[in-house]
Amino acid sequence: MQSYGTHGKFHIDSLLFDSAWRIINDSLKTDAPLLYPPYEIALACLLLAATYCDKIAMLKQYMIDAQIDLERIYEVVKMLLKHYELMTTYDADLPNHDGRQMKELFAKFPKPKLSDMNSFCIDFGTCHFLISK
Repeated sequence: MQSYGTHGKFHIDSLLFDSAWRIINDSLKTDAPLLYPPYEIALACLLLAATYCDKIAMLKQYMIDAQIDLERIYEVVKMLLKHYELMTTYDADLPNHDGRQMKELFAKFPKPKLSDMNSFCIDFGTCHFLISK
């Protein structure tokens, strides 16, 4: 059992740990790390994993006992769920799910022009940036 101070104990088994770890990795693909402290992101990921593993009641009770701001945690959860929705619906309208929309989007990204080993230039149409190491 993992002990969490005077607020009781919450057991994290391997399935819950692995699920939470995957969600934490996915959270790095969102704006969450820029907007929320790491502990709130970790709790939101643990909450999603606990929902998946049917351990939500124990975790919610722990969060209430620990006086964690659930509104902030749910904001992170909503951000993660929006990310998952985007990942599952993008290119969904194509009959072969061939990713053509993503390829077209990536083709619009500016490409760096390598001039030498210590600097590179990025062309944004009317703006040019030279970045040196």
